[in-house]
Amino acid sequence: MTGSTPIGGFVASSQNLHGRTWAEVEEILGFNRGRFNDGGTVWRIAPGGPLEAFVNAPTPASFAALGMVIAGFNDERGRRDWSAMEKDARNNGYSVQSILRDRADYVRSAPMFDTSAAARALLLAEMVSMMACGATLVKLRPNRPHDPGREAVYQYPAGGGIREYFLVTPQLFVPWMNFGAGEAARQGRFLSQP
Repeated sequence: MTGSTPIGGFVASSQNLHGRTWAEVEEILGFNRGRFNDGGTVWRIAPGGPLEAFVNAPTPASFAALGMVIAGFNDERGRRDWSAMEKDARNNGYSVQSILRDRADYVRSAPMFDTSAAARALLLAEMVSMMACGATLVKLRPNRPHDPGREAVYQYPAGGGIREYFLVTPQLFVPWMNFGAGEAARQGRFLSQP
């Protein structure tokens, strides 16, 4: 596979996914069950780019060029789950429609870029640790597209509690591997290396 493409938004460390079954990866990342059934592509951040520049020289300029923040955990600590919405509906008289209309309270939004020295130091520590294990940042893009007719709370259930990062500034990613239709249903393992 060749070619690179700019990718932004939520990304994860391959270290958290290595060796899991495809079904586990689907669940860990917070995709609706079966979303990988049509296959997809695993993208990794391009080597030699802003991530490596930041790790090698963690200046405010390299941090800004990377444009990435720690997004937190992708489970109920990061967003409220459906049972919390139902409880709100019962206790406060909200309808499901009004909760979905006000879904910003329930679905995690994109974090803002924090330029503080503390945010830079924490991100540096996590990236150095990740890269020391031979891991990298990945983005999985299933072939089955996002359904604009379904609310995010249904399409993206709470994930498995892994640490995620958010690329405010899209970075170049290269295809790492394709996975075919039906691969998620088999018990094969995700990635042969971290």
